[in-house]
Amino acid sequence: VPFAAVLLEYPVAYCPSETVVSPFLSSATLDIYEVRLTLPDQGDERHYRSVLKFSCPSDLGLSCPKLNPQSIQESLQSFFDSRIANSLLLMLSTHAISVHHTIESLDRVAL
Repeated sequence: VPFAAVLLEYPVAYCPSETVVSPFLSSATLDIYEVRLTLPDQGDERHYRSVLKFSCPSDLGLSCPKLNPQSIQESLQSFFDSRIANSLLLMLSTHAISVHHTIESLDRVAL
């Protein structure tokens, strides 16, 4: 799983130790990020597709400036905006990228 996160250029990759027996990150406060591609209007509704979704323990954002929510959101926005700018097909349409951040606590985190 961490190797896939690196290949997909995720800002965070979980590497639990082999000694973890309880559910991973049980009840930990997590920053949840979702990158959305907004599609052209279809009637009265705006539609979007989730391009990327991942979490990061909120404690990491407090201890590492590069992992605080504002930094991650700005970094993801810049990264995907540049990808769209380099894609003629998407550039000619009304697609837009947005980054959403929420905070959640889950029973466990799946890897």
